[in-house]
Formats: sequence, structure tokens, C-alpha cells
Amino acid sequence: MKNSMTGARGLTLRAKYLILVCAAVIGSTFLVSVPYFFWIERLTLTKATDSLNFEAELVATQVKVHIEQLRDDVLMVSRMPPLQGIIRSTRNAGADPYDNSTLVQWRERLQTIFRSTLRARPDYAQIRYIGLADNGLELVRVDQTEDGRAKATALEDLQPKETEPYFRDSLTLSAGEVYFSDITPNVDFGATEAQNPMLRAVAPVVDDDGRTFGFVVINAHFGRLVRSILERVPASPELYIVTDAGDYVRRSAEGEVDPLVLARTGARLPDHLTRAMADDGPAPDGANAHVYDDGVVSTVRFAPAVARTVGIGVVLSQPRDVLLKEVADARRSTVLLALGVLSVVALIAFAVSHRLTTPLLRLANALRSGAPGD
Repeated sequence: MKNSMTGARGLTLRAKYLILVCAAVIGSTFLVSVPYFFWIERLTLTKATDSLNFEAELVATQVKVHIEQLRDDVLMVSRMPPLQGIIRSTRNAGADPYDNSTLVQWRERLQTIFRSTLRARPDYAQIRYIGLADNGLELVRVDQTEDGRAKATALEDLQPKETEPYFRDSLTLSAGEVYFSDITPNVDFGATEAQNPMLRAVAPVVDDDGRTFGFVVINAHFGRLVRSILERVPASPELYIVTDAGDYVRRSAEGEVDPLVLARTGARLPDHLTRAMADDGPAPDGANAHVYDDGVVSTVRFAPAVARTVGIGVVLSQPRDVLLKEVADARRSTVLLALGVLSVVALIAFAVSHRLTTPLLRLANALRSGAPGD
């Protein structure tokens, strides 16, 4: 019984030694690795937000360039000589008193300018010169067909547009101002083309007395314009180009670009994107990063410098588990390595404890049995 008890006590000593060594290894690993991984996680999130902000600003710059190009184009076209020639010819029985050019000639010259503009801008659907008279009748219209041809509309097919919101909203424009409409389906001959949403840029045309005679209107395929941008910028996380009205185009993390979705159809942005844009506030400045429990969202919003504009935002998002995948992999590797080290240390500690405690056990047994010992 004594030997048994002594043996049990000897085993308890070894166990305590093993526990002490293992606890030291586990404790030191915990004290070193936990602060390290918290630091790495914060650093990774910081770098991720910086990267998302940079990408969002890159895309926003591209969008802004195209939108400002639309503004500049409609202003440039609205100042072309044929528009004034049409005004003078219309008011002088079809003949321009300056050079005797006819109204037909001025129309043809303006059609040539419209054609050239459309050929240079594949994302534009049509350019029109609309007068205030005759219920907002189109005076000159050129459409870009699906195969890239620019086709002028015959006189008998020109339509009145005074009932269109963009026409009514543009009546207060002054010379040099530009109006951007909401993105809505195109309406032609009373039929709504739901699959063909347009952003319309409008600039007034004034006569020599400063009175508004009509408008130049450029219809742009907003969805195609955005797609052309997204197909050129480098690959990125999930990306949305959003208007303040809630219309959006999404590009997946795999690079697939979805069609334009209009807010009027009842579609809604994902909740985390809506939350990020709400957190931006009414007048965001530059790129803003939002770190949430489920991921990181970066937003850049801007409004082109026109009289009435559609606010546009670029929103990038990446799930937290994707951002921290390398950190999680490193954490798992560290845990596995620590378990391996712990196993090796435990074996070494067992061997050392056995070597150290064996003489002690013999001495203890000898003392308890009364046998002489060294």
C-alpha cells in the first residue's frame, strides 16, 4: 500500500510538472498571439478600408468624367450656329436674313452636327432640338440605332414633348445652365420603353434678345455608360453605382455587371449599403469608409455642377470574413503549430520529469521501508 501511495504521489508530482510546463507554454503563446492577432486584424481592416476608398474614388472619377462630358456636350451643341440659323429662318418665313440660308438647309446642317456627336459618343441614344412653340415640338432629331448608325427623323415624325417632366422642369433654365433629369424609361410616340431608361441632359437655346426659343436635349443610356466604365476599371470587390433616387448598377466581385435597376420598379439596395449611405450624412466629402460587424463599405458621392442634377454615388463593399481570411488562416495555422509545439514540449517534459522523479521515488520508498540508503 505504501509503495502504491508513494507511486501515486510520484505520479502526481510528474503530473504537476507536466501541467506546469504545458501551462507555461499555453500562457506564453496566449499572451503573445492574442495581442498580435488583434493588432494584425486592426491593421488588415485599416489597409482594407484604404484600398476600398482608393478604388471607390477611382471609379467615381471615371463616372464624374463621363457625366461632366455629357454636360459639356449638351452645352457645346446648344451654342452651334445652326440653332440660331433655325431661329432666324423660322421668324423670317423660312429664310435666314443673314445669308439667305433656308430653314431646310439649317436643319440639315444641325443634323450633321448631331450625327457627328452621336458617332463620337456610343452611349448617347439621341439628340434633339425642341422648340417652345407648337406644344414643344421637336425641330430636329437624330437617333443612334443599335448598329451604331445615326438616323435623322423625318419632319412628319417629329413629336411634341411639352408634357414630359424634363421639358417642364427646363422652362426656368437660363443661358449656360444645364438640367439633368431623373433616369426614367424612354417615351416614344406615347409608348413607354421600360427596357430603355435614359438620363436626359437639357440646355436652353436663347435668341439674340436672351429669350428662350427651345432646348437641346441629349438622351444618354445611363446603364450602358456605367457598364462601359465598370468594364474598364480594374477588378474590385462588389461595387454599386447608385443615384440619389435609388437607381443602381451592380458589379459582382466576380466581375459580372448587372443591368441598370430603377428605384421606381420597387427594387432596393442591400441594407448594409443603404445604412452606409445614410451614415454618410447629407453632404459627404470624399471617400468614407464604414466598418461594420459583417463587413466594410466605402462610399464616394458627388453631384455634377449643373442647375438640377442627379446625385451619384459609388459604393464598394466587402464581407468581413473575406477581408480577414488571411488573418483567420494565420490564426488557424498558429493554433495548429501551438498544438504541435505543446505536444513536443509535453513529451520532453514527461521524459525530464521521469528522469528527475525516479531517484526521488526510490529514496522515498527506501525511507518508508526502513532500508538503508545513500
